[in-house]
Amino acid sequence: VPASGPRAGGTNVTVTGAALGGAGSHVLCRFGEELINASRVDESTLRCFAPAAPGGAPAGDLARPLAITLNGQQFTEAAADGAFIQYEPPQISTLYPVSGPATGGETTITVRGNGLGFGRADDSETRRRCAFDGTDTGAATRIETAAGAALLCESPPALRSDAPPLGEGVPLTVSLNGQQFSASSDFLAFAPHNLTLTAPASG
Repeated sequence: VPASGPRAGGTNVTVTGAALGGAGSHVLCRFGEELINASRVDESTLRCFAPAAPGGAPAGDLARPLAITLNGQQFTEAAADGAFIQYEPPQISTLYPVSGPATGGETTITVRGNGLGFGRADDSETRRRCAFDGTDTGAATRIETAAGAALLCESPPALRSDAPPLGEGVPLTVSLNGQQFSASSDFLAFAPHNLTLTAPASG
């Protein structure tokens, strides 16, 4: 886990199983045909960083079978369908609404853009995340729209404690694998409204 990551590579992949802590001399992960050094965490866990996708690979999701070895020769597939999926990085184009209260109000934001539906469903459905100002604030829910896949993010109840009345931009980013996040788009956080008088009081 995670079972997917961006094509640029760098995803920290954890592989779990049995008898992974033996006296292996060459502990490696293999992504497709590419060998990557792995590190042992304990008797049942290895970690390795996914390499960048090979040049010239077709657009869209790229499946790279993942296998591990302890001696550099005999490999074991990570799972029956153990392909690691690499995708184009998601890009945010629009937010709706574009603003909400900085404190006290959890605003549900529809995030639209490119590549928001990429990645393995069994991985991304649980690992899609939203982050405000670089802080992971919770799961992103995937929805289907007429324009394609979109994500729902909810702003935290304490987004900004000192937001000005006219608002302050807070960077919003999304991740499909819980590790690597997209470029940001600003969500405008404003001071909550405080109504003290309505005039006239009738009509």
